[in-house]
Amino acid sequence: MRASALAAAMVLFSTGCVGASYEARQDCGYGSSKVQARAGSVVQADDDADDEADAATTFAARAGGTATQLLRVEGDYITGPNVSIGRYTEDGERVLRGVAYGTPVEMRIHRRRISGAIGNAPVEMMARRRGMSLDVHGLVAQRLSRFKIDEQRMVGQIGGCGYALERVDGGFAGRRSCGSRTGNFTLELPASMASWSDAEVAAVLALFLGQA
Repeated sequence: MRASALAAAMVLFSTGCVGASYEARQDCGYGSSKVQARAGSVVQADDDADDEADAATTFAARAGGTATQLLRVEGDYITGPNVSIGRYTEDGERVLRGVAYGTPVEMRIHRRRISGAIGNAPVEMMARRRGMSLDVHGLVAQRLSRFKIDEQRMVGQIGGCGYALERVDGGFAGRRSCGSRTGNFTLELPASMASWSDAEVAAVLALFLGQA
């Protein structure tokens, strides 16, 4: 059976796997297709193992049923058509740096704080975990932004777009409004981001969801 990338990713938020210690993250165990040995026998992964692996590394955004962004998140890199972002450690801080759709990107992560720029637009955000929810607020794409993710929904403003998404099978689904344009929208987050901190995940959402 194909794994739901977003269902796994949302467990990251609801159980605290995002931002958890290395030891705690080992218990999350998302996104891996396994061959298990039991009592001397080998149980093979099912026929959809390749699909499972793809789902575990795919960041997908779809507007009105059309894929607007299909990106691959593996290790410390986010790649896709016209996207090449690396995740580095410099002076004890995480840095997301690269190019997205022809725009240079650099965002530094210091604990809960995200600061930097997407092109010429400054980014300044704080990501705070409040129980089972992740609350992010600050400046994205020259706009005041605030959004929240919990076990049931993702709502709020990210840059120039507002989101009202409910958790459903296979992801979040609902409505997105960007200026005068409003329509259906779905989002999937990859389980490969399980080791990323809350602030790093917030930075990725700001980068890719802040404008249509």
